[in-house]
Amino acid sequence: MSLRILAFTDVHGNRKNLEKLLSSDDAKNVDVIAFCGDAAPYSNPSDVGYLIESLEKLSIPSVGVPGNMDNPSAYRDGNRFKVIHGRYVTLGGYSFIGLGGSPPTPFGTVFELSEEEIARLLQNSWSEAVKHGPVIVVSHAPPYGTACDLAMRSMHVGSKSLRKFIEENIPLLCICGHIHESRAIDRIGDTVIVNPGPLKSGFYAVIEVRGFEVKRVELKRL
Repeated sequence: MSLRILAFTDVHGNRKNLEKLLSSDDAKNVDVIAFCGDAAPYSNPSDVGYLIESLEKLSIPSVGVPGNMDNPSAYRDGNRFKVIHGRYVTLGGYSFIGLGGSPPTPFGTVFELSEEEIARLLQNSWSEAVKHGPVIVVSHAPPYGTACDLAMRSMHVGSKSLRKFIEENIPLLCICGHIHESRAIDRIGDTVIVNPGPLKSGFYAVIEVRGFEVKRVELKRL
C-alpha cells in the first residue's frame, strides 16, 4: 500500500501557476492531489471555481479544503475533486481528514473557527476515518509550535487544537499551508508535518507514503 501525493496550497488566484503545476510531470506521476486552501484572490473570496474546474479535468482524484480567505460555500464536490472540510474520504487505502479555515486572526478573515470547533471537527472525522486506513490530515492552518506556523519567522500562530489532536491520535501525516513564509517539513512525535509553501509564489510538494510510513517529502518549486 503506497501513495504519491502532490500537495499545494495558497494559490490566491494565480491561475498561471496552477495551470503550470497541473500540467507538470509531477502532476502526471502522482496518485492523489491534496489542496490545503486559499484558492481565491484577495479581492474576491468566492472566486474558487477555476481551481475546482482545473482539478476536475485531471484523471486522478483530488481532495481539498477552503482556506481562511475563501468563502467555504463557494466550494463544491465534483466527480474527482472532494471537499473534505469536517469529513474524510478514503483513497488508496488511506483516510484523508479535512480541516478548512483557520483559528481567529487579527484581520477578521472570511473563514475562521474557534479552537473548540476545530477540536470537534477533527475528532468527529477521526473516529470513523481511522477504521479505514492510516490517516492523513489536510488542513489549511498548521499545527501550533512547529517550523510550519511561524508568522514573520518569529511568532507561532498555528492551531493549538490541531496540535493536541496530532499528539493524541498520531496521524501519519499533516499537510497544511496558511503561513506563507513557513515553507517547511517538521514532526510532532511520529507525525510528519508539511507546509509546501504558497503556490502563488511557485511552491509545492511531492510526498510519498508507504504503509504506515512517510518515505519521502520533496519541497519543490515551479
